[in-house]
Amino acid sequence: MQEVAVGYAFDGQCRWHYPPPFLCAAALAAVLPLVPARLAWLAATGAVYAAAIRGILGERAGWLFARGFPGAIWNVSAGQNGFLTTALIGGALGLLERHPVLAVCCLGLLTYKPQFGVLFPLVLVATGRWRAFFAAAGVALALAALSGLVFGSAPWLAMAQTVAKANHLVLTDAGVGWNELQSVFGLVRALGGGETLAWTIQGGVAIAIAAALVVVWRSDAPYELKAAALVVGTVLVTPYVFAYHLVVLAVLVAFLLRFGLARGFLRFEGLALAPPARCC
Repeated sequence: MQEVAVGYAFDGQCRWHYPPPFLCAAALAAVLPLVPARLAWLAATGAVYAAAIRGILGERAGWLFARGFPGAIWNVSAGQNGFLTTALIGGALGLLERHPVLAVCCLGLLTYKPQFGVLFPLVLVATGRWRAFFAAAGVALALAALSGLVFGSAPWLAMAQTVAKANHLVLTDAGVGWNELQSVFGLVRALGGGETLAWTIQGGVAIAIAAALVVVWRSDAPYELKAAALVVGTVLVTPYVFAYHLVVLAVLVAFLLRFGLARGFLRFEGLALAPPARCC
């Protein structure tokens, strides 16, 4: 379909790296031709992304910040799902204190991107939010059951057979290039380190982050700082991060801005949070 739309062939293959529940969203997009589907996808996910940031920062500031965040450009240019991932993470953290049921729904939906959800169960358990933990698991299981009813068992069997090949392509064979991976693992490989060294450093960073988040979330630190720390950990803990994923850092900056606007900024903090293009 892509080759027909642009008029020429591509090298290689376009692999599907998502759990079967995400086929529900793909099926809706497939109702439209390729280019209108891409535009509709970006418009719909961009709207929920902006709504999540607005929920953190407030109406006027939230809309302005969401539209001006530089990381959004990468997602638009790639036509990817960074807006949706950011909306679910931002929604979960923005709603957890006030509307835990809605936050749980966001966490359940985030299972379409499992590498970005591994720290949330840890934080929920560490802070004694057992109801939220089991409710999020229930939403995830319900989505899995729905995808099974709609598409059958074949996608699940295919995923089980190909996930190892996909990981080998990206994390062993550099199928997309080490410079494309915006992770500790990708950095080590890009600098010439071997796979064993990269996994060792990535694993050490992940363990340190997990331990630090337990300490932070069990402390009396303001909620905004806890949420910001969890976003940082979510990005750093996984080896599988691309540029379009980094739009999730909008959630990090939004919580830091909310904290600073409420309590005041330290010297140079406002400048440090500003996009580079606006600092010049």
